Amino acid sequence: MPVGHVTEIIGDEALLALLDELIRPGAMSPAMERIGARLRTELAKYPAPPPDSTYRRTNTLGRGWTHTVQTSLIAATAIIGNNTPYAPEVQGEGLQAEIHKGRWQTEKEVLTDNIDFVMEEVGEQIDQIIAK
Repeated sequence: MPVGHVTEIIGDEALLALLDELIRPGAMSPAMERIGARLRTELAKYPAPPPDSTYRRTNTLGRGWTHTVQTSLIAATAIIGNNTPYAPEVQGEGLQAEIHKGRWQTEKEVLTDNIDFVMEEVGEQIDQIIAK
């Protein structure tokens, strides 16, 4: 069973204002925007074509990657997506067709490869809020 704890801070208005800013979901929106843009850019990268391939790429899949930031009462979220019908078979973790495995990066691989960037952006955003 979850246990809650309430701490009341009395007297330091500057500290209270800082804490209010840190818990405001919109405060993290700039970091989420940068994270979404970076992940979208990374997902849009194509691998080198197979040797002797004559297939002409359209770049539809790469152009299909988008990102948006949604802010609710409790969170700021970067949402990255692709509405190209075959995107899951090319880059979807657990859905990727055998022919693409090992050549095309999945969305999970991109996130894993960029986790340090994500953490740095969140940390820098918190530092900016504190520095105000």
